[in-house]
Amino acid sequence: MIINNINEMATNYSTDLTDAQYDTILQIMGNNRKRKHSLREIWNAILFD
Repeated sequence: MIINNINEMATNYSTDLTDAQYDTILQIMGNNRKRKHSLREIWNAILFD
């Protein structure tokens, strides 16, 4: 299976960040680095319970 868009396989969980929460994280951390994985998906994984 070829995935063209990372969001095609994403599952939404109740612990996922809201847009407002993610915007706050971006203000603090910035998103200037080229990343192999989505920063939002990394935070969602950290907060998953």
